[in-house]
Amino acid sequence: MFFDSHSGAHYGFVDFDAPILGIAAYQDTMGATDFLDNTSVTCTGTNLCSLEKGGLVWIDDKNLTRLWVYWAGSSPGDNARVFTERPLGALMM
Repeated sequence: MFFDSHSGAHYGFVDFDAPILGIAAYQDTMGATDFLDNTSVTCTGTNLCSLEKGGLVWIDDKNLTRLWVYWAGSSPGDNARVFTERPLGALMM
């Protein structure tokens, strides 16, 4: 997930179609899980791929498919990697 705000804080949630297993949101966890990323996104240095100071993400303890976010960022933005179970009905490739 990526969010870029020019100023201010933003609070909300994202609902996924399967339970969330974990989150990588800081420089050390983002770097350690890069090999799991299945996109063509390339970060320009590990210091730019994480939450910015003051940003938070957490899994809702009553709804394991909901990720709460508090983006307290400015440019270059906040990044988090979310790991979920395979959605029901997903095809194996």
